[in-house]
Parts: sequence; structure tokens; C-alpha cells
Amino acid sequence: LAYRWSLAMGRYASRVRFCELVLNGNYQGVYVLMEKLKRDKNRIDVSELDPDDIAGDSLTGGYIIKIDKWEGENVGGWWSNSRIFYQYHYPQKDDIQDQQISYIRNFMNAFENAMKSANPSDLSTGYPKYIDLDSFVDHFILNEVCKNVDAYRISAFFFKDRDSKKKGKLHAGPIWDFNLTLGRSWFPQDRFVTEGWQVDYGETHPWDDYQVPFFWNVLVHQSEFVDRALKRWTELRKGIFSIDSMYATIDRLVDTLSEARTRNLQRWPEMDDEFSYDQEIRLMKEWIAKRLVWIDTHLGLLAEVKEALPMVPEAVILYPNYPNPFNTTTTIRFSLSRASMVDLAVYTLTGERVRTLFSGPKPKGEHTVVWNGETEQGSIASGIYFVRLKTEKTVHTQKILMVK
Repeated sequence: LAYRWSLAMGRYASRVRFCELVLNGNYQGVYVLMEKLKRDKNRIDVSELDPDDIAGDSLTGGYIIKIDKWEGENVGGWWSNSRIFYQYHYPQKDDIQDQQISYIRNFMNAFENAMKSANPSDLSTGYPKYIDLDSFVDHFILNEVCKNVDAYRISAFFFKDRDSKKKGKLHAGPIWDFNLTLGRSWFPQDRFVTEGWQVDYGETHPWDDYQVPFFWNVLVHQSEFVDRALKRWTELRKGIFSIDSMYATIDRLVDTLSEARTRNLQRWPEMDDEFSYDQEIRLMKEWIAKRLVWIDTHLGLLAEVKEALPMVPEAVILYPNYPNPFNTTTTIRFSLSRASMVDLAVYTLTGERVRTLFSGPKPKGEHTVVWNGETEQGSIASGIYFVRLKTEKTVHTQKILMVK
């Protein structure tokens, strides 16, 4: 659904087909066949970047980068000045040249600095100098319509063509990995919730290692962004995001799978016994209807909270604890660029606070806290936990593994 909507919005997305898989004569059910995200004229259409493109206009594009989980093969990238980890997608880490690395790193640092400035929307020094705003608006709208759990922070792609090209500024997209959407979530408390902005994910999930980059939180509250988002939203609500159009798209896909779904259920009868197939479709439609109404009534309010946002994130680093995994004690280290109120606590995977390690003022500099793996009530069970460092303006997390 999301990929079809993206294409209908005029934004490239991976073209997909339903298929039934038979492996070595054994029926495996219904799968989705998707094309990979890659650079070419029919996918992400940016200039080819050769090893000898190391100066002038040819150095300025094309690049494809992403914000994603730090795992898998060929993961190469860098930490920006704002502690955002960007990964190379094209060229890949083994192909990208030193001059190209310097260029894209400096470009992203300059963009982040613009978003930290006192006037991020300044035409000559702010985000208009660096990004294609309409692409960011469309990316925001589609992620929020679907309430994508991973939005902005995981599988989040960007691309930039040469300065001389039409796509010479940074573009948001294409979309990728929309399985946890339309009311679905890993977290039980988030399932079927239709209210709230996914761009505010960090407010409700501060313990998560993967947070929404700060520049999104700044951008969506700029008046120009909100004005364009409202105009675009009004246009889309009359077309592909009208309730009739969205329901019709769902019904067409249901019809496509009408025979295959029976075979799939026979192969995988235990996949989900909470709801029947027809109930799932009805729940999805009801969820979409409520989500659209919520956005209708809240999109214009984004500009009203602009001044309440911290425009300049402070320099705070929460280092990985050591040892990790640990058995008896582990040391947690963090640094502050200036004095700040600090709340340092340990949380479970579901967000329950199990131990407050420190709460109060801390001076500028490096600090360490030793945790013995116990709560106020006693020892904890083996498993994965999160340590969260919250200051007056930022939230940082690290994963901790207790092994007994």
C-alpha cells in the first residue's frame, strides 16, 4: 500500500508484486517481491559517481545515504557533529573515494548546523540552501499517514544529485520498510493507536537506541514547512488520500489475493489467530479513517509549538557501558559540554523504569556511574535493558545486557 501511495504522489518507491513461493516443490505461501533501492535512471535517478569524480561539479553528486540500524554487511558511514550516524548506500564504503567522503560529510554537517541556527528557515543560510523541501513534506506526510514505527530513524534514505542538476539539493526518500505501519507495532501499547506524530517518537520511547534525528523535529515546526504540508495535504485528501480512494486501493489488493490467501492460510494456519483475514481488513480501514481525521485536525497546529522546541541540541555524549554484557557491575560514562540537570535511569524493553542511577545537577565534564545490576527492590533478571540519559534538552540511550 505505502509503495503504491508513494508512486501516486510522484515519488519513486520500490515496485512490488505479490507472488506465491514454491521452494523445492514445497509451497511456502504468499510473499512480496520488491526491487532493491539502487542508483539508476528508473529507480533513484542521480548521477553516477565514478572514482575519478573528485573535484568540481562532478564531486557534488550523486550520493545515496541512509540512517539505519548499525548491523549487516558493508555497513560503512560516519558520526556527524550532531551524533547522527549516516551510512553510505551509494557509493558503498569500498567504492567511495576520500574526497567524496569529505564532501558528503561536510555537506551534512553544514545542513545540521543550519538546523541548529537561530533562524533555520533563512533563505541564504538555513535549510532552503540544502534541502528540497517538497520531498521532505511528502516524506513526512506518507510516514505520518501510515504512522510508520521506523519513520525518520530506521531505513531512512536521502539522496543528492550534482549541484548543476534539478535534484542537486538533499531529497528525503525513497521510503523503505513499512511493515510496522497502519496500526501495527512491536510495542503492544502502540498498536492501533491513531493519535500522535511519529516525528515525536522520542517523547514516548526515550529508551530506544534509534531516535528521530533532531533536524526533523526542528523542520516540521517551521512555518514554511507547515504551510506547504497543509497545501499538499489538502491536495492529497481530494485524491489518493481520500477515504474512498484508499479503500478502493485496499479492495483491489484484497481481490488480487482472493485465491492465494486461502492457500497461504492452509500453509501458515498459526500466523495470527487473534483476528480473521476479513477482520484485519476491516480494522485497517477503520484505523485509516480515524488517522486521516486526526491529521486533518492537527497538521495546522505544528507551527504553534515552534518556539517551545529546543532549537540547538546541546553536546552530550552517553558512551557504551563497560563491560557489556556484564554480570556483577558495569560502568556508565557520559560527558556534558556545560552544566545541566541530569536524569540517568535504567529501563526495560517495554519502557518500565527499574532503577534511577542519578537525578540532579551535574557540572560540565565527564562523569561515571557504576551500576550493580540491582533495582530499589532487589536484583534484576538476565536480559536486555536500556540506560537513558536525559538532560534539559536532549535524550540519549544505550543498550545494556545483563547475564547471570
